[in-house]
Amino acid sequence: VCPDTRAQGVDDVESVTGERDADAGLTRIAFKRAAVPSDANDEFDVGIKLGSGEVTFVVWAIGPLNNETSLPQYHNMQRPDGDVSMEFGRDVEDNCKAFGGQQEPPEDVAAFRRPVLTNVTEITARIGPSGGPPGYSAISQRASWGIAWYMNDILVPAIGVERGKTYTFKVSGGD
Repeated sequence: VCPDTRAQGVDDVESVTGERDADAGLTRIAFKRAAVPSDANDEFDVGIKLGSGEVTFVVWAIGPLNNETSLPQYHNMQRPDGDVSMEFGRDVEDNCKAFGGQQEPPEDVAAFRRPVLTNVTEITARIGPSGGPPGYSAISQRASWGIAWYMNDILVPAIGVERGKTYTFKVSGGD
């Protein structure tokens, strides 16, 4: 949990638990918090809308915290792929779909085949997603930060070069 006290706010959340079931494509989060934040001046904690038909947008992520700062390490987080809203004031009904039996994850994940770029003299390098378990970590045998380099839109390829040729790299990698 990223405590609000880090941003000079009041930590109104009493408990948070969460888990990700990648096989089922399901993230479960449970938390307890007052509908109205205790600190009216906290710009980040807004009240939860309880009226019928009113939605409250929620933000969440599951991942490790930096030991020194207690802030999230954004590269290794599981998070939603877009806006998530909830209607807390709706009539209570059980509208959840039944889940199938839980599958055991495979013991070994086969790595993507590492491609080789050859006969290319202009290479565009960009940062992108790491490709999950069969991606960067399995290809390189190194821990992933959740992001990886793509060369000409190919995840971490080997690059074949020849002596005497000139190569141009166009790098888009952030700050």
